[in-house]
Amino acid sequence: MAAPAPAATGLNRGTAQALLELASAKHGEDWAESMRRIVQLDAEVISIERVSFWSLRDEPASIHCEAGYVASSGAFEHGASLLRSDHPAYFDAILKARIVSVDDVYGDPRVHELRDYCLARGISSMLDVPVWLDGRLAGVLCHEHVGAKRRWSAVDEDFAVGVGQVVASTLAVRAQTCAEAASRRAAFLDSVSRLITRSLEMNDIASSTLGLVVPQLADFAMIWALLSDGFLKGIGSTHADPTMRRLVEEVMLAATEAKVPGLLHQGQSLLVPNASPTALRRYGVPKAQRARFATLGLRTAMLVPLAIAGKVVGVMALFATHRHYRGEDLGLAEGVGARVAGALENARLYEVARDAIRARDDFLVLAAHELRTPLAALQLMADGVLRRGRRGGGAGEIMGDDAQARQVRRLSALVEHMFDALHIRAEGMALSLESCDLATIVKERVERSGERAQCVGCAISVSAESSVPGRWDCARVGQLVDELLDNAIKFGRGHPIEITADRDAANAVLTVRDHGIGIPADRLALIFSPFERSVPKENFGGLGLGLFIAKAIVEAHRGSIVATSRLGEGSTFVVRLPLAGGASAS
Repeated sequence: MAAPAPAATGLNRGTAQALLELASAKHGEDWAESMRRIVQLDAEVISIERVSFWSLRDEPASIHCEAGYVASSGAFEHGASLLRSDHPAYFDAILKARIVSVDDVYGDPRVHELRDYCLARGISSMLDVPVWLDGRLAGVLCHEHVGAKRRWSAVDEDFAVGVGQVVASTLAVRAQTCAEAASRRAAFLDSVSRLITRSLEMNDIASSTLGLVVPQLADFAMIWALLSDGFLKGIGSTHADPTMRRLVEEVMLAATEAKVPGLLHQGQSLLVPNASPTALRRYGVPKAQRARFATLGLRTAMLVPLAIAGKVVGVMALFATHRHYRGEDLGLAEGVGARVAGALENARLYEVARDAIRARDDFLVLAAHELRTPLAALQLMADGVLRRGRRGGGAGEIMGDDAQARQVRRLSALVEHMFDALHIRAEGMALSLESCDLATIVKERVERSGERAQCVGCAISVSAESSVPGRWDCARVGQLVDELLDNAIKFGRGHPIEITADRDAANAVLTVRDHGIGIPADRLALIFSPFERSVPKENFGGLGLGLFIAKAIVEAHRGSIVATSRLGEGSTFVVRLPLAGGASAS
């Protein structure tokens, strides 16, 4: 025969008070502690040995004990799981019923599959309340009576349902808190990503990162980068208190000399919840460093390796003086570290590329310089042979000598072109300003290009005002016209070329238009870069430096150059040079 429920005397009075206490508690701040408090108070009010909350899980379908209280020992349980595949009748019951009230667990078919579980714990009766959240079963609140069978009263059931509703509210608060925390975390990490990608300099990346994590995530922090030679370099440190920043820098330098042992090579994060002097000594922190940390008031610390694709590229250390770090703090720090690692790796690759370009340019300058002298001598010899051949040689011999001299001149021009472009890249362009006339320069340069234009069968027409005076570097402006004409002749397919020279209110305006092959839209933005080509090198020769030099000349005069083009219809280049001579040595 089932034992009667405990006397209701006092229970009715305590029920309302207990539910009010549970409902008004600040659940969600610490989920585990909230659930432990709920199941303990539930057990005390309903006078039962065991109360537990089990959350529903999908993969695999099961319930998992989040918090269980055992009244006789005052102990809390956690971690047990029951699979739906092993207990289908029980799962069907909690999915369909408002409450599962079982006076005899060994005679009720709904819980017959729990026989072994109940025998192991001495359970005779059960009162289980399904907990629903947003129309979905979230778990079950279990009341397990130990000893003689117990008949559950209406008061027991009403109180159990009330506690179940408190659990549901706690779950809702937890879900909202977790969502808000995840949103804050995502926003913070997004701000880290946006800020640190603005620069490709390691020190700027470190400074931006530290400006975000202090004081939001730490009271003081530091970052090291792993250099190509295998040594660590401190690239940034800060403290929320400006008067402490010098001491933090000393900590960073001392840690750099110690190479932050172990962490760098293991690639694992380190969380020190209690960074007391004793704990720091146990971690092998030297005495002088412990003294610095004591002055800083260190309470807790996190060290995160900065790793990308399994490769450690640095270390970030975060320290707090007025908080204690927990697992979620370390997770956020690792999220920051992953983004900083990517930025540092990009900075390293950029530096490698920049060094490679610098080495290439140095080599090309040296090669161009070394080629100038023998080419000058070769040019003199070729011109001498040509002059002698014209005095007494045959027509075929003269043509051969002329072709030879022309090829030497072409090679010399290529070397000078390369030397000029590399000199501009390395040192900029110094101008010698004087009064000159753009219209005159254009007509002279078109006349000089006549032979080459004639060779490819194109005609050059000039439309210019009688005079377009200005204060420029005449030689460089002449070179600018040459570069644009050479480009038009090379890619004009023998079609006519139009060049105009006029002015507007403040500028001389030079326009060169061809009707050739045109420039692909995806290459148009690159044509003014050195060594860039918009056409296959197999079809057209050259080093890809002419337009780079042209733009450098224009910008040295503080002017502008714009290119427009349609593929198959030709290209137009428009140059504007300030008439008043707004030039600078760039």
